[in-house]
Amino acid sequence: MHASIRRLLLGAGLLVTLFLMGYVVPRFSSIYEDVGTDLPMASRWLLRWGQLMDAHATLMALMAQGSSQR
Repeated sequence: MHASIRRLLLGAGLLVTLFLMGYVVPRFSSIYEDVGTDLPMASRWLLRWGQLMDAHATLMALMAQGSSQR
């Protein structure tokens, strides 16, 4: 029983993370690009990672699906 709850929580967390990185972060990156201020390095990495996921959403979805079938 506990293993199924852990898998459910892990799957839900993965879906939320993919949504944030694939949809929310790329939208914010365009806002920060328009402002033109210097961001900390960790923020720039996060924004670039989100843009990468947005640009390759199909590939990321296939990879997530493949890893969940183990």
